[in-house]
Amino acid sequence: MQQMGCKRWVFARLRRWAIGGAFGMIRTTYIYGEVTVAFRRVALSLIPLGALGTITLLNNLYIIGRVVQKTRGRAAARVFPWPLRASEGNLWERGRMAEETAATEDKRITRSKCALKDALVELIEERGLANFNASDLCSRANLNRGTLYNNFGDKDGLLAALEEDVMRDLEGFQAQMQRLELRDVLRYRVSKKPMPFLVSLFDHLREQGSFLHAVMGPKGDPSFGPRVRDAVCTEIIQTILHERYRNDPAPFVQYYVAFYASAYLGVITHWVETGMKESSQDMAQIALRLFFIKPGDPIKL
Repeated sequence: MQQMGCKRWVFARLRRWAIGGAFGMIRTTYIYGEVTVAFRRVALSLIPLGALGTITLLNNLYIIGRVVQKTRGRAAARVFPWPLRASEGNLWERGRMAEETAATEDKRITRSKCALKDALVELIEERGLANFNASDLCSRANLNRGTLYNNFGDKDGLLAALEEDVMRDLEGFQAQMQRLELRDVLRYRVSKKPMPFLVSLFDHLREQGSFLHAVMGPKGDPSFGPRVRDAVCTEIIQTILHERYRNDPAPFVQYYVAFYASAYLGVITHWVETGMKESSQDMAQIALRLFFIKPGDPIKL
């Protein structure tokens, strides 16, 4: 008898948990997924009287909630097959607040980085990279030195971080370069249309124009130009070489690649130094045309 009474008590608790869980599930799913009243009625009509049905219902409600959550594109919504306990709610709230705090900190760092970048560009253009210090930089950016030291270490750390940002973006173009073949280049040359890849490249360089003008200029960092050459210009030349020369270690092949890579860096540098007056489309056509000009040919686009 005691065993039967224990079973009844267990089943009663399961039914109570199922009913409470169903209401909590439907309420939570309705908030995040905008489930209709019809769905709630159907879900309520499925509440069973046995433990097996209870477990099945909980499983089905959980699956339905996840499907609705994904369908609505609310990845941040937390859908549970039972109401949150107070402790769980507090943990979730603390986690949400921590995420918001981290996002605020990221925005603050981004704003500080932009202010320091603008100040760095101005001071390089005015004085030269070697002729100002961290105090001058922070004063121009209207920031305290702690902001610079905590996030970048010093002036050189800031410059390195900004240069790495540019290089990371430029290296992102390498996958596009590696997909190019000589016949693709020739097709655009015949059609006299700019290559989309080159247009995108010059668009990106234009976005970084003021920084490139300062850093690649005579008062900037002399080591940065060769990095741009190796990441972009050399890759372009290697891509459009005939296959039998791409991995050829012969000295003349290496001189050929170095010659054209340096020439293309000169094109980019001249465009930046002269104020980037030509459009990205025009520069894409110029870069392509220069590769095919032979001695004695008319120098026309």
